[in-house]
Amino acid sequence: MPNNRASKYHSFQCGAKPIVWWLKRCLTTFLIMILFADPGFAREEVNIRQLSTLYYTWNICRGIEVQGDYAYLAAGPAGLRVIDISDPEKPFEVGNCVTAVSAVDIAIKDRIAYVMADTNGLKIISIEDPTSPVEISTFPTQGARALQLVDDIAYLDDNQGGFRVVDISNPAEPVSRGYYLPEQPLKRFTVQGKYSYVLTGSGSAMDIVDLSDPDNPHSVSRSSANGRFSQQLLADKSYLYSIHRQATIEPGDYLDLTVIDISEPLNPVRKASIWTGTANRIVKMNHCILLAQSYRCRLTMVNVTDPDCLAITGSFKSDMEQSAGSAYDIVVVGQTAYVATSYGLGIFDCSQALVVEQDNAYGVPESFGLVTYPNPFNPSTTISYSLPSAGQARLRLFSTDGREVRELMSGYQIAGSHTIRLDGSDLPAGVYLLRLEGANEAVTRKIVLIK
Repeated sequence: MPNNRASKYHSFQCGAKPIVWWLKRCLTTFLIMILFADPGFAREEVNIRQLSTLYYTWNICRGIEVQGDYAYLAAGPAGLRVIDISDPEKPFEVGNCVTAVSAVDIAIKDRIAYVMADTNGLKIISIEDPTSPVEISTFPTQGARALQLVDDIAYLDDNQGGFRVVDISNPAEPVSRGYYLPEQPLKRFTVQGKYSYVLTGSGSAMDIVDLSDPDNPHSVSRSSANGRFSQQLLADKSYLYSIHRQATIEPGDYLDLTVIDISEPLNPVRKASIWTGTANRIVKMNHCILLAQSYRCRLTMVNVTDPDCLAITGSFKSDMEQSAGSAYDIVVVGQTAYVATSYGLGIFDCSQALVVEQDNAYGVPESFGLVTYPNPFNPSTTISYSLPSAGQARLRLFSTDGREVRELMSGYQIAGSHTIRLDGSDLPAGVYLLRLEGANEAVTRKIVLIK
């Protein structure tokens, strides 16, 4: 007689492992997090405050720009929508231009809005009267994903594998100038000075394109990402900011903000990285980078004052009751962030996340500290430690029974903030102890590796 219990048991399997195995794993992880939770666990500083949300029933709002007292939304099939934001806590719609259907991105110069409207082309719209936007002209494209304005030039990702250079000095008659087509399809691009930095293919390579002649944009250098795939790209003065992931890790498992020095434009040099997760858009906000992320309208603030030592200083994640959807685009004015989401417009006060103690903003930490983020982690985490004075220091990883697992750092260290990445790929899942020792102080923190 067949063993029905065994048959039923083996019929509930997840991959090669039975459902009971997965349940035990989840329960063990939960108990570890509860039993070992203490002040040593790195916690996000949830200090970005939501001021208001303007909900719509349209499709996803992909782009946003702000000028004066108005926000301009590229609102998908609803076209261009104009929102009065004179009172950030009570935004309301005052105008629209429905001819810009399938709007996916927007940029503004003077009193003209440039709206990428997918196969409907680049819509050029007068916003002289924000309550009554009027279309001036259309530049035809076969597709459209993103644009960037620099002086009288618009750079368009037309979804054809490259980007187009368009002269918009006369908005009523835009003129095509040049076209750059990389060897592999374009993924992202950003413009800084006379160069464009172009991610191609899977994002594992970056072309540096000379734009000094608008009629002939051409590649002058290619930089390898060394096995790292890029998802977002932003150029600001001497630095390039990118969201990377390791080629060997599944999407979402290992995503970080990386700073690249482009003070020598043709010789980019990678600086520090910090784990942040994925992002749909990144923008510069004073001395920080603000990330617009998908999950529950997540926002993350990263201080990039020191490109060799990055730190997360603030975040926002909506709860289920006030969910603002996924964040797709973001623009900042002063200390306020305006976010295009899958539900409409979100407005956020970022002042607390931008606070830096001016007396010590660029100097020596006042205390001996040790923090890890993320925690729990899989398979890597960033360890940040601060030393108020120079001297010999040591950072080690122990098992809970006191056995030394790994020495992460040992030697003379200057005073200041430091970061080091712990890769736990070769370690078993479980609870570990990090111990930082200085000349006269020591601190221990619990961390959890989940697999």
